[in-house]
Amino acid sequence: MEKTAIVTDSVSCINPELAKQFEITVVPTASIISGGEVYLEYKNLTMKEAYRMIRADGFSTSAVTPGEVLSVFKEIREKTSKILFVSLSSKLSAVFKSACAAAELLRDSAAGTDVRVIDTRNAAGGEGLIAVTAARASAEGKSIDQIEKIVRQAMEVTGGFATVDTLRYVYRTGRISKFSARMISLFNVKSINRITPEGELVLVDKAFSRKACIQKAVSHIRQAVKDVPHRFMINHADAPEIADYFIGLIKHEFKVIDDILVSDFSPIMGHATGPGAAFVGYQPEIDFDV
Repeated sequence: MEKTAIVTDSVSCINPELAKQFEITVVPTASIISGGEVYLEYKNLTMKEAYRMIRADGFSTSAVTPGEVLSVFKEIREKTSKILFVSLSSKLSAVFKSACAAAELLRDSAAGTDVRVIDTRNAAGGEGLIAVTAARASAEGKSIDQIEKIVRQAMEVTGGFATVDTLRYVYRTGRISKFSARMISLFNVKSINRITPEGELVLVDKAFSRKACIQKAVSHIRQAVKDVPHRFMINHADAPEIADYFIGLIKHEFKVIDDILVSDFSPIMGHATGPGAAFVGYQPEIDFDV
């Protein structure tokens, strides 16, 4: 049986090491423009340099185009006719639309291609866990129909919470002005946000210290996962100490399946949230017998 290629976008926080481990192709969510130069996540921009730019308000972004996704699809098409793109929530980005347009173009130009795009209604570690589930199913030799069913099953039970260390950068989402964001940040408010079943990121709690923020986030996760064993994926925005604190609490509080996956926020994620943010995705065991 022809193997299905699994593709995702960089907001899944599947870094090059995880991409290699699970055989996942990662498409940059956007181009990063700074000083007249164009950079691509995980291609020609280091995390250290990306966060230097973020702290200096030193770059802008340009969303990935259908043509850019198509070029990735065409490369993969040389090896397999089965492609499944696991996308960031369409409520948070135009990536899903670009991937759908690219898929249509590929079908028109390459007969016999079966390319599918799934809106996970998730992001960061939640999206990443779904992509890894798809990759594990592909590695086990599941058909593209079976993998799609497994992914849709995973979508129903995969969730995540984000903690934002400062609201200084939230103006980049377009929800409030830059001046207002910086005024709010003076009060040192940290927010806890949840990814909803509809794929939106909503505020559910707040705290006035980093430690309290993380502890409140873990409390919300506890209500969601209960006593059921789960897989976890933790992402951080240039804040490994926050990831380590989350890891310690999660190992102590929950029944963990396999190793906890840990990666940096992609630069695009860091640009929207600012340094110090984190995301915890969680997912119970998924039945592959479909």
